[in-house]
Amino acid sequence: FDVVVPSIPGFAFLKIPTESESIFKVTSLWHQLMTEHLGYTRYAAHGGDWGSTITEQVARDHRDSLIGIHMTEVPFWNAFQRPDNLTGPETNFLNSSAALQQHEVASIKIQGTRPQSLARRALRRA
Repeated sequence: FDVVVPSIPGFAFLKIPTESESIFKVTSLWHQLMTEHLGYTRYAAHGGDWGSTITEQVARDHRDSLIGIHMTEVPFWNAFQRPDNLTGPETNFLNSSAALQQHEVASIKIQGTRPQSLARRALRRA
């Protein structure tokens, strides 16, 4: 396989993007690079930090061209936006993920927003 590592506009040697060239517009540029310029019909995408946001948007906008994606950081806003054309298994996965977040990860939410809360509660009981 080949590894293609494009730069994000404004990073490395690329010019700082204008408002019309926002991070969300990069997805089309990268897809065009992979399919039109490099000739791949299908490809995988990976990203971390801002690259995770771009990778998620590539998956949303060009999923038929993707073999898969990998992200080292999952953008938080993906929980608020569901694609319109989900398959049955994708819908089931998102529904079960939402249920898990509501009922099984309360301690993670507390640790992420008020990390001292559990410690204070434990001290009061002691």
